[in-house]
Amino acid sequence: MDYREADKLLFSVIEECGESLSKTLHETQFPRTYSALLLLMTKAATLKVAMYDLLDALNIYPFKVVFRSYCEHYLKFLYIWYRFLDEKSDDAGRDYYAYCGGRERIDFAKAFKAAHGILGQEVVVKYAEFAHEIVPGLDNISRKELEEKSDHFRYRNIIRYIADKAPQLVNEQCQFLVTIIPKYAYLSAYVHGGPTSNRIIDELSSDAGLESAREEASVVFMMNASILMFIAMAMSREFPSLSEIAGRANYVVKQYLKSSNE
Repeated sequence: MDYREADKLLFSVIEECGESLSKTLHETQFPRTYSALLLLMTKAATLKVAMYDLLDALNIYPFKVVFRSYCEHYLKFLYIWYRFLDEKSDDAGRDYYAYCGGRERIDFAKAFKAAHGILGQEVVVKYAEFAHEIVPGLDNISRKELEEKSDHFRYRNIIRYIADKAPQLVNEQCQFLVTIIPKYAYLSAYVHGGPTSNRIIDELSSDAGLESAREEASVVFMMNASILMFIAMAMSREFPSLSEIAGRANYVVKQYLKSSNE
């Protein structure tokens, strides 16, 4: 069983159970957190599909670019998920929408101001009001406070948080995040056109380069499966019947790992 076949089995689980997950949004005490988790799962899944299609077409460079984005989605997902498990409140989802959303709006405002500055046009931007247009409730927060709170969702701070709350993911027996972190940094060169990404020219003409990309695609399958399992596990605390979904996803992963080791 290769990663494509395993992914089809996982997708069949999502097709059968997706409605049960989405229904929780109308019944849960944690609507913002559930919404954030489910939407990150959906967005990560679309990136995964794009990566697989790029790999099938032997487009390794854009595959690396999308993989970097996938890793960032995954880390944000993990941060919200762990905070939700730890805090047992809707604060993680609230902060994601408020502070990440507000920070994105602020960054756009800064770019807007800079662009007009190049043209010699002075633009006055009231950053808090600008953020409030898209995220109500931020009109009384300072720009500094908004940036500090949104920094919790940046990957270095996410890593620190998870290492503190879930050391089992970064120990010698399970070096999952230890593998993802340097990969995230390395792939930055592909996103931003850095010189390190020049090595892709050699990889395109080698079997080793293609095999490396296939191994990364396998990692993405495992990450995608874990997203589904983690969501079902978290939601099952409020809706116990959803624990079955985590079990089914875990079964697919075990079958895949078993076939890979044969």
